[in-house]
Amino acid sequence: MTINYKQSGVDIEKGDLFIDSINKKISTNFSKNVIGKFGSFGGSFDISNLNVNNPVLVSSTDGVGTKIIVANQVNDFSSIGIDLVAMCVNDILCHGARPLFFLDYIATGIINIENLNKIVDSIIKGCNTSGIPLIGGETAEMKEIYKKDTDIDLSGFVVGIVDKEKMLPRDNVKDGDIIIGFKSSGFHSNGFTLIRKVFSEMGIDYKDNSIFYGKSWSDILLKPTLIYVNEIFKIIDIVKGIAHITGGGLLGNLKRIVKGSLSVDISYNIEQWPDLFKWLNKECKVNSEEMKRVFNCGIGMSFIIDPNDYNKVLSFFENDEIVVVGKICDATTVN
Repeated sequence: MTINYKQSGVDIEKGDLFIDSINKKISTNFSKNVIGKFGSFGGSFDISNLNVNNPVLVSSTDGVGTKIIVANQVNDFSSIGIDLVAMCVNDILCHGARPLFFLDYIATGIINIENLNKIVDSIIKGCNTSGIPLIGGETAEMKEIYKKDTDIDLSGFVVGIVDKEKMLPRDNVKDGDIIIGFKSSGFHSNGFTLIRKVFSEMGIDYKDNSIFYGKSWSDILLKPTLIYVNEIFKIIDIVKGIAHITGGGLLGNLKRIVKGSLSVDISYNIEQWPDLFKWLNKECKVNSEEMKRVFNCGIGMSFIIDPNDYNKVLSFFENDEIVVVGKICDATTVN
C-alpha cells in the first residue's frame, strides 16, 4: 500500500491550478519597480528611483480577525481582501510612510479555487486603491488545523517608505493642538467576535434585512475598511501625528502617539456616533465604555494638527468627511 500527499490532505495539483489562475491578474498589476516575475522565491522591489533623501522602510502585518467567518458563512469574499490591505496600509500611514508593495498569506482547510480567486481579486482592489502591487504571497492547505474544509484565515504584509526627517509622530505636538477624525465606513475589521456573539444571542441571521439603508446585515457587516492613503497624503505636510482607530478605540490608539506630559482630551461623544454604533450600544446592550474600547465608533483614522492649520484641512475635505474629535492637553489639566 502506498500513500501520497493528496491522501494526507494537500492537493498539489489543485494548488498549482490556483496559482495559474491568479498569475496573470497579479502580474498585470505590477509596477515598473517590481523586479522579476510572480512565483519567484521572493518578491523584489527597486527603491533606487524613489527620490527619498534618507529612506526608512516601514512594515506592518495584520489580518481581518473573525470578520472572515462572516464572509465565509454568507459566501461573500468580494471585499474581505480590501479589509486585509487596509488594516496593514493604514498602520504604516501612521508613520508617514507611503506604501510600496503588499504580500498575502491565505490558509485554508481545502483549496476552493473559486473562493480564493475572489479573495485575491479583492486584495488587488485594495492594492489598487493604495497605489501598490501585490508582489507575492503564500497559500497553505492545512486540513488538520482548519478542521472544516471551508475554514479560511488571512494575513497581509505591507512595506512602505518615508524620509527619516518626515517620520510621524513629530516631536512638535503641543498642548492645544486639535485632533481631527476621518469617518469610518462602519465596523471596519475590529470587534467581530463581539458582534458575532451579539448576533447569535439575538437570533439575527446575517442574511436578514437590517434596519439600516435597506441592506442586509451581511452587507452592513462586510462593508470594507476604508483605505486612507489619498486623504492622508493631501495633508501630510501639516500633520503632526496619525492614529489608525482599530481595537482600543479612539482614545486607546491616540495614546500610542502622544508622548511625555501630554494627554488626549476626547470631545467626540455618543450623540455623534453613527446610528449603527448607537444601535449596538442601546439595543444590543453593549455598554458605552466597552463600545469605546472595542470599536472605532465612526472614526477610522485620526490626526493631530496645529489649530492654525484647520482651514487648510477644510480646503481639502467636505465637512461631512471629517470631524473634530478632541484636542491635546497637558496631562495635569485632564480629569
